[in-house]
Amino acid sequence: MAFEKLIEQLGQQSGEKLIPLVERYNSFKGKILSRVDEIKDEVNQGIGELIDNYPYDYGAVSAGFSAVKGRFSALSTKVENGVEKLEQEWEDIQDNLKVKSSENSIIYKLWWKLYDDSRNVMDNIEKMSETLEIRNGGKWADILRKKMLEEKDIPVNCPQCGGALETKIRYQNLNETCPHCGSLNEIKPTLASAAWFNAGIINHARNMTIDGYFRMKKAEDDFHKFRFPALRDQKNRNAIIRQYWKDYYTVLNDEHPAPVRTVEEHTDAKLVHYESNVWDDGAEKRELEDVEKLLQLAAIRDIQVLNHISSSDHFDFDEAIHAAFEHDEGAAVDFLLSLKWKKKTKEDVLSPDGSFSKGTEFAKWREKRLAKLRKEINN
Repeated sequence: MAFEKLIEQLGQQSGEKLIPLVERYNSFKGKILSRVDEIKDEVNQGIGELIDNYPYDYGAVSAGFSAVKGRFSALSTKVENGVEKLEQEWEDIQDNLKVKSSENSIIYKLWWKLYDDSRNVMDNIEKMSETLEIRNGGKWADILRKKMLEEKDIPVNCPQCGGALETKIRYQNLNETCPHCGSLNEIKPTLASAAWFNAGIINHARNMTIDGYFRMKKAEDDFHKFRFPALRDQKNRNAIIRQYWKDYYTVLNDEHPAPVRTVEEHTDAKLVHYESNVWDDGAEKRELEDVEKLLQLAAIRDIQVLNHISSSDHFDFDEAIHAAFEHDEGAAVDFLLSLKWKKKTKEDVLSPDGSFSKGTEFAKWREKRLAKLRKEINN
């Protein structure tokens, strides 16, 4: 049982009421995961047959991929609805329990652990859906590429005189002059070439860079988890995004006989959305810089941080502490807490070496504040 340690801390009354709900969730989760495996096998077989039999039918293949998304989306919705119902039962039980605040805190922790686990299940379902789409798209691309290369050597004759034209890959309709009669002819790509350059090459690039794609998604998720993101967070996220698109367009351009842009031009165009917001007049950048300066001043225990907080339009003192805490800046958190304590009690508890004076009430107060911050972050 994934929640064993917390369950062991429950009293008899709480355990009798809540353990059945945890067991029900675990049973429900097991059924969902089994269904995920079943759908995975069905998808690999069904999509495999589809792209083998109808490789040039974009509509059929796209509909197949859409159906895959729909099935996994339905599973995620089922998890979400199931946990919502469970939450209502949990709250009803918790409201009627007569327990101490310490045990009530454990009950809250247990629920949030269960809730987070359900969100992880939903995230994994989404990742499985995307992985199957990308991997099967890669298989489709391999088929189209092979057929395109086979058709490349099929002779093409001038529509006017019947003379042989150059044998080459044609990625789009091209105007070509016949070397025999001099007529200008519009030569269309073969069926396989058209399919490869319209869809296959994109699926090939996605498949070859799938690990980078999921790193990019995680970087975006991590950035949006911050209540107070700093400039460093944006730079880290953008660096990962830039690397993904650079790798993606490197694969794409390597496969294309006449890329419309360089890798750098493609990548820069993708990053515009992340690096400059034309609608906010620089407000987002100013906020990121404001948080960055806060973290830097607090990390080196610079008393100027007080002026920075008081003049900021983006956070107050408590929010500044939250920002340092969510960035795992332990020394900065302690420095800010000591300043908060001094403002409250007039007692200076921080020594020049960064340690705290012994025998004060600050240590207890600090632990309570840290516990509150952890709860805020987890929620």
